[in-house]
Amino acid sequence: MKKSNLLILSLVAAVAVTGCSSKKNMNGEGAAYSDVAVPNSGAMDGQSYAVANNGQMVGTNVTAVAGTNNIVYFAFDQSQIPTSEYSKLNTAVNALTSNTAQRVLLAGHADERGTREYNAALGEDRAMSVMQYLTSNGVSSGQIDTVSYGEERPAVEGNSEAAYTQNRRVELNYGQ
Repeated sequence: MKKSNLLILSLVAAVAVTGCSSKKNMNGEGAAYSDVAVPNSGAMDGQSYAVANNGQMVGTNVTAVAGTNNIVYFAFDQSQIPTSEYSKLNTAVNALTSNTAQRVLLAGHADERGTREYNAALGEDRAMSVMQYLTSNGVSSGQIDTVSYGEERPAVEGNSEAAYTQNRRVELNYGQ
């Protein structure tokens, strides 16, 4: 009887420990967003990003970065950055390397096709691709955080190819 009680207590403790984990960014540190709701994730500690009703990141420390187009679009079921999007990212590289205090949140998204879990992973893969591009071009990884919203925050509602195209994206949200 003692062994079965010990086994049950061990299982309960293991579940409790794993249930208290938090969302991590690519550097293995706790991500820095207090008002960002991430599907299926734990609580996050605070920084100066917030989400407006339209799903865009806003807040007192979010700054406009001159000359940047803050959305990178992807092909269906792909996380590889299309070459047509490189100029947007090169502008972001210039902005981030010239101001090392500038931070960026890379928010990955997917269209509604596929399972919720698959789309969350695809959104993460897309954000990671953008992060890899930025860091390989001189941006410090300490300036970058990532999050995946999967299909949860569509830019356009609907199930047309035009809507799907706009929902397959990574948004670059700048903050301090």
